Amino acid sequence: MRKATLSIPIVREQIEQSGKAYSHRVVAQRMSPLPEDVALRMKLAPGATLLRLRTVHAGDGKPFQVEDRWINPVAVPEMTSVDFRKINANEWLVRNAPYVYADLAFSAENANARDARLLETRRDQALLILQRTTWNDLGAITTVRLAFHPGYVMAAEH
Repeated sequence: MRKATLSIPIVREQIEQSGKAYSHRVVAQRMSPLPEDVALRMKLAPGATLLRLRTVHAGDGKPFQVEDRWINPVAVPEMTSVDFRKINANEWLVRNAPYVYADLAFSAENANARDARLLETRRDQALLILQRTTWNDLGAITTVRLAFHPGYVMAAEH
């Protein structure tokens, strides 16, 4: 079995390194009960209350990725004082909530109505999807589903 070291990129830096101006917009933010599938992924009890954020990250005003994220206040209690409209959750978590281990899955999906609207593309357009869950010693920190704009290519350095 091989293990890989995972560095979670800061989406703002990815966009700025491509020469574009970064912006983000929080589409939805509220404390919500965990649905069963998310609870299973995070190894938490269904119905536990976590922060759910939906965010669109953009470069030069064009959608880059849609983020659907759940954050566990038990594992990161400091998150309750953060304004995610000012600093995006991806960047805040990378800088303030170190993880011990992570699960990562890549897939392709056809854009559903929400992804198509937020990414300004057509419904059923093929999209790269990244699903990532991270944990620290207190439990699951976050789980996130990232839907990238059509044509996005993920490249790794080695």
